[in-house]
Amino acid sequence: MDWQDYNRIAICGGPRAGKTTLAAKIERPGRPTIHTDDHMHLPWSEQPAAILSDVSGLDLFVIEGVQVPRCLRKGLEVDWVIWLDDEHDSLTVHQRRMKSGCRAILDGWLAVYPHPGDY
Repeated sequence: MDWQDYNRIAICGGPRAGKTTLAAKIERPGRPTIHTDDHMHLPWSEQPAAILSDVSGLDLFVIEGVQVPRCLRKGLEVDWVIWLDDEHDSLTVHQRRMKSGCRAILDGWLAVYPHPGDY
């Protein structure tokens, strides 16, 4: 099985890992892509709820961004999880911390809710 067999795909990773690029590659008609960065105008603590509202009622989607692990922890239901580990540019200290935090949240979620995916 591969990602084409799944309806709800989550792409996560640290900054500059290629999440948006991969989402564009696997996009197909009828499968919207939700970019969590579109919610950056909101306070950090409010972003997951807004993102979850965007996917509410969707049976087919790709969601990508650094907020994905937090959304999973808050109840986002997906069929496939992809973690992108390699960055395509040098990261700042803050970006490295963000990547580490995203991974820690994802690992905590995976410990409770094992899912098919690429980790």
